[in-house]
Amino acid sequence: MFSDYARYLSTSGYAAGTVLTYYAHIASWCGWSHVQRYIPRHHARESDAEDPLSENDGRCLDDQQSWEPIHRDLIT
Repeated sequence: MFSDYARYLSTSGYAAGTVLTYYAHIASWCGWSHVQRYIPRHHARESDAEDPLSENDGRCLDDQQSWEPIHRDLIT
């Protein structure tokens, strides 16, 4: 099921970063479920589940523009 979702995301026309972010949300939930013992394994992080995903484009959150609180207040 996770590889089907990864394949769906990868072929839906989303940018690579968006695909990885969307899958990361599901994988995070799956990890939490595993830690809480609701599921026996972290299925979303198995290699075949992540095979359809795009490679990371090398950007990280630190590369994104961030605004100071004063600028956010002025805009909103």
